[in-house]
Amino acid sequence: MDFIDDPPEISEQERFQRHNRFLRSLKSDTLLIIDNFNVSATQDSFLSVVLKYRCQILFTTRSKLDEYCTLPLKEIEDMNALFQLTSVFYSEADTYRATVEKIIETVHSHTFAVELAAKLLENGISTPDQLLTRLQVEKTSFHNEDKIKIIKDGQSEPSENRCYIEKSLLCNSGFVLATF
Repeated sequence: MDFIDDPPEISEQERFQRHNRFLRSLKSDTLLIIDNFNVSATQDSFLSVVLKYRCQILFTTRSKLDEYCTLPLKEIEDMNALFQLTSVFYSEADTYRATVEKIIETVHSHTFAVELAAKLLENGISTPDQLLTRLQVEKTSFHNEDKIKIIKDGQSEPSENRCYIEKSLLCNSGFVLATF
């Protein structure tokens, strides 16, 4: 993790000390979210340091951490909730509700795929019917010259995003953009 005022020549140890000093200053009215903490507690030597902070801490992880209080999150199964998510990114979702719901089913209700589809539709890259047809026919070989911007973990590198989408999020959803 980098802070905006980190000098480029700083060593890992110095970076850790600076960040740790700042994070220790956080009070209980602060929520620190550590996303994708996908190692076991015994594998991460810094976990014991982080757990001493006075702020509230929320980890997202795919790891099973039995020794801590956990709240498993399941996929969103409710079509109305997924449609509402689509509506956040696609202003004409209500007009094309039936087709949008079929798109949601085609991407297996995967929330990130739903978001990507909605952004494609909002940008006019495809009509709802065109997108649905292409998703049903082409599956993961979906190709489009147009681009939408995705930022993941502060990165917008197309190859990293594509790799992340293909391997982590959409491996079973049947929806991957060939180019960004």
